Amino acid sequence: MLPGYGGVWYNKNGISNILYMSSVTKKFPVVCSRIGGNKFIVQNPTEHLIFNRSTSGLYFHNTGDRDVVLVSTVAGNRKDYTNQDYAASKKTRGSLALVGNPRPADYMNMVCSGLVRNFPVTPDAVTAAIKVLVPNFLP
Repeated sequence: MLPGYGGVWYNKNGISNILYMSSVTKKFPVVCSRIGGNKFIVQNPTEHLIFNRSTSGLYFHNTGDRDVVLVSTVAGNRKDYTNQDYAASKKTRGSLALVGNPRPADYMNMVCSGLVRNFPVTPDAVTAAIKVLVPNFLP
């Protein structure tokens, strides 16, 4: 799972990742154009990313000699939190198995309503874990 996108095909050892068009359109305006070739143009706030159609029918973005990130990273998400907050979020992630690996919203509800006695996780830690560690937050 990728925050804001939902399901994503991801291979950490691969050279590409696949996003669903319906998920991308929820975050950025997307224009389909046949002018100059069959392509999609994703209009993010800083630039327009062009995804050309390959001969196999898949659309791709050629990054050339630059890095393009349409996803969040733990390092990028962590910058708004203290080391203590980050440690608490990792502890929160580690405790998921103890309560049956619930969805983030259900986990927050369990913590806030005190369904588990003497549970060492706070609502703030759950919020930090969701914001910092997603998609790694989910089992």
